[in-house]
Amino acid sequence: MNERLVRDYMSRHVETARSYEPLRSALERMAARRCSCTVICKDARPVGIVTERDLASIVLHEASASHLAAPVSESMTRGIVAVEETATVAKAARVLRDRSIRRVPVVDEKGAICGILTQSDLLRAYVTQANERSEQLEVLVAKRTRELQDANERLEALSLTDGLLGIGNRRAMEVHLTNLHQIAARYAKCYAVAMLDVDAFKLYNDNYGHLAADGVLKQLASTTTALLRAPDRAFRYGGEEVVVVLPETGLDGALQAAERIRGGIEALGIEHVGGPAGVVTVSIGVSVARDDEKGLPDSWCEVVDRADNALYEAKQGGRNRVVCFGAAATPQSRC
Repeated sequence: MNERLVRDYMSRHVETARSYEPLRSALERMAARRCSCTVICKDARPVGIVTERDLASIVLHEASASHLAAPVSESMTRGIVAVEETATVAKAARVLRDRSIRRVPVVDEKGAICGILTQSDLLRAYVTQANERSEQLEVLVAKRTRELQDANERLEALSLTDGLLGIGNRRAMEVHLTNLHQIAARYAKCYAVAMLDVDAFKLYNDNYGHLAADGVLKQLASTTTALLRAPDRAFRYGGEEVVVVLPETGLDGALQAAERIRGGIEALGIEHVGGPAGVVTVSIGVSVARDDEKGLPDSWCEVVDRADNALYEAKQGGRNRVVCFGAAATPQSRC
C-alpha cells in the first residue's frame, strides 16, 4: 500500500465547525447532513473533532440548554492527529491503528483541512489494490502462459527440424506422412513421395572434405525447397538422402516435380570430379501412394519403401536420373 496516497481515497466532503460555534448548531448540522463527525477548525486548521462517541456522552449527561449553547470546542475531542493528503495510505492506516480511532482529518500543505479519511476509505483502498494486483497477476500469468506456449512451439519446431539442413527431420516426416496417409484414405486422395540421394557422395566427401560436403547438403536442401510448391514438404531421411512429399499429386505431377529438382541441382554446377557428370547430381526415386489396381497401401511406410526401391534402380541405372517405382531405370526421367 506504500504507493497509495491519502488524497486518492479520502472523503473530500467533510463537515467542519468553528471552535466558537455553539454546540447545538454543530449538532443540528450533523443531524441534517447525516454526518458521523464534525471537525472543529481554527483558521481552517483542525484542532478537535466531535464524533458519535461524543454525542453519546452528551446525551448520557442530559445536556442542558446552556450546554448546547456553549462553544463546540468545550465538547470536542482534543489532541487529534491529522495526516497530509500526500501521505501514504499505509501511514494513515498506522495512525488509525495506533490511536484506535476510526477516522483522521486530512490537511493540505498549508495545514488547512481538505478532507477526512475513514476506515471505510481504507478498506476501499485495500480492495482497489487487491483487485489491481489480481488483474496484474492475471495479465502476468497470461503473458507467461503465452511465452511458455511460444517456447514450447519453438522447442517443438526444433525437435522436428534437421539442425544442418533446416528442413524437417525424420520424425517430422513420420508425423506429416501419417496425417497425409489418413487424409488420403478417408477422402480417396493421392500423394507421391520422391527420395533424393547425392550421387557418389562418399567420393565427394573424401575429395573435398566434410565441411564442403555439409555445404553441398545445405545447397541440396535449399534448392529442393525453392523448387517445391507451397504444400510440398522436404525432409532429411538420413545421411545425404532427402524425402520430398507431394500432397494430392499423381504420377505425372510427381515426375515433373522430381525432374525439376534433379535438373535444378545439376544446374548449380558444383564441381564433383567423381560424379557421373563432373558436377554434383542426384538420383531420385518416385512412388505414388494410390495405385489404380491395388489402391492405397495400408501404411505410408510402403510408399516410402517403394520410392527407396526406385532410387536404388536409378543408382543402378547410371545415376543422375529419375525413376518411378516398378519401372526399369532409363536415362533421366523417362518412366
